[in-house]
Amino acid sequence: QSTFVEAAIRQVQGNAMLGGVLAVLVLLLFLRDLRSTAIIAVSIPISVIATFVLLHKQQITLNVMSLGGLALGVGMLVDNSIVVLESIVRHRRDGADSVEAVVEGTSEVAQAVSASTLTTIAVFLPIFFVEGVARQIFQDQALTVTFALLVSLVVALTLTPMLAALGKGTGPRVSPAVGAMPTRKVSLSKGRYVSMLSWALRNKALVLVSAALLFTGALWQMRTLGADLIPVFSQGELRFGIELPEGTPIEHTDEVLARIETRVAAIDGVQRVFVNVGLDANQSGGARSKRENRAELNLRLAPGVRGAAEERVASAVRDELEAFQNLEATLYRPTTFSFRAPVAVELYGYDLTDLDASALMVVGALLQIPGLKDVKSSMEPGSPEVRVRFDRDRLQQAGLDLRTVSEALRTKIRGSVATDYKDRDRQIDVLVRSNDAQQISIEALPTLVVGHHEGMPVRLGAVADVVMERGPAEIERISQTRAVTVSADLDGRDLASVSNDISAALAGLPLPASVTAIVAGQNAEMRSSLQSLRLAIALAIFLVYLVMASQFESLVDPFLILFTVPLALIGVIAALQITSTPLSVVVMIGGVMLAGIVVNNGIVLVDLIGQLRRRGLAVSEAVREAGATRLRPILMTTTTTVLGLVPLAIGRGDGAELGAPLALTVIGGLVVSSALTLVVIPVLYGLVHREA
Repeated sequence: QSTFVEAAIRQVQGNAMLGGVLAVLVLLLFLRDLRSTAIIAVSIPISVIATFVLLHKQQITLNVMSLGGLALGVGMLVDNSIVVLESIVRHRRDGADSVEAVVEGTSEVAQAVSASTLTTIAVFLPIFFVEGVARQIFQDQALTVTFALLVSLVVALTLTPMLAALGKGTGPRVSPAVGAMPTRKVSLSKGRYVSMLSWALRNKALVLVSAALLFTGALWQMRTLGADLIPVFSQGELRFGIELPEGTPIEHTDEVLARIETRVAAIDGVQRVFVNVGLDANQSGGARSKRENRAELNLRLAPGVRGAAEERVASAVRDELEAFQNLEATLYRPTTFSFRAPVAVELYGYDLTDLDASALMVVGALLQIPGLKDVKSSMEPGSPEVRVRFDRDRLQQAGLDLRTVSEALRTKIRGSVATDYKDRDRQIDVLVRSNDAQQISIEALPTLVVGHHEGMPVRLGAVADVVMERGPAEIERISQTRAVTVSADLDGRDLASVSNDISAALAGLPLPASVTAIVAGQNAEMRSSLQSLRLAIALAIFLVYLVMASQFESLVDPFLILFTVPLALIGVIAALQITSTPLSVVVMIGGVMLAGIVVNNGIVLVDLIGQLRRRGLAVSEAVREAGATRLRPILMTTTTTVLGLVPLAIGRGDGAELGAPLALTVIGGLVVSSALTLVVIPVLYGLVHREA
């Protein structure tokens, strides 16, 4: 997987750089001032460099997840500096000199930006208590984002004010045409927003009922979303397990695979083909048994063959393999975070006959379920073998015991070590066996003499039954219990819906009473991880509330700000529905991040409302003034964060399947929450803090 990892890291680096460039361009369009843009933009490289130092101290490598944390947070690195600089510029416009504007402007928002950063960081703490795939995926990323945001806060409260105080007035202006349209739109939007906010404050009930209906509709739509453990990775590799009839000599297997290799190499999109003959392929790619009738077909795909193109190649390979008679093929995809098959049914019992019959029934049931392919049972017939079943009654009548007869039979067939020969430091076993051992046929086994009784030879057929059978290739045990696993791969459907269909199908099967069937595979991991992340989100929201309560020294205002979280859920569900993205561990991790991000707009808004009220303004007037004042920085921080995530959300390149759902979750939730926060939170504030 080294090639894939290197390509994925390069892709993440490119996404992070592109996101940073887009964020800076947005600042330039909004500010139309090169100096102000440069002051804010400098927080990005400083935060990134300092983050690398902290990662090195924690012995965290630069991998897809840690660099992905920078790609996710690059748009947020400028948020604190935007709020601080905007406050400084506003005080300067009001007539304050440079030093006074810096001191008053920074002091005015210091508490708000500190609370915003701490809430974003607080949501990552529960991740370190989550077990399984979620922690494996997100731990490095959480630490990276935490370090980056802490450094960006320090930069915003120290370096940004210092740079703002160095010069007087504004810096070089960009061309009037550049940014003119965004500026006019913001000015126009500000007037419309104040009018809309005044209307909303007069119609509080209608606004809150509308928001509640949107939230209820989002919850209803969430039921239609599918669910997966993690997105399927396109790693540019395919691996097929090939099985020929039992007893096929390895020479014939090699000949068949050579023909397959030639035909598969001609498929468009296949860059390289190599095979392993005599090895049994498996899902994890770990230890494999040696079987002469089996082989492993490995394909390296051409650059750019991902997603739908990869599926077309896999389908073309299947078509080529179907041309060979008595050949079975199973596709095994390279796995990153789980060694389990996507779909698996585990059957438990003691009787192998019942297990085999049950496995056949389950295989038949799974073949009828849409969205499944490569259905296979782990109980496979082994090599043909001769079994000798001794009859203890006949042994007793012949005056023989089981141990003596067994040793005699082994000596005649395989031989036995009678002694050993030592030559210096070498020890050589001396094997004793019958002269005609090599000429013994299966038919002649019952005629072998295995003992004597009253001077007469006793043949094997007189004391035992010799039968030809084919037992299982292996007896699988799970938790010390005999088991059979029926596995399958997904084909165009999500894991949750397929698992529900499997559970319904199993309920209708007449399985023996001695056999127990459960739906396992990645379904069990998915349910466990999603449940764990739901608890993590709840704990994250609680921690966010505690941070805000300590900052505001109030229990009511932080509770009002928390309403931004359900508002964000509306946008998350809409984004997932539009892009046909199922719920997964990655989406839930995006939800955890979102819980700490969306409250930031509410924090800076409610914080300013409180400051204006302390200056003597009435509640309604303070709400309108704070909304108009905070509209521009909220739009700027939201836009920079969203555009910083756009390269990840597009989902192009190696490893993009992991970052795209997370970025879509944050973008959808942040956009909708920011828009609704500007209306719903002021309405809630006015409702709770009614004027006397």
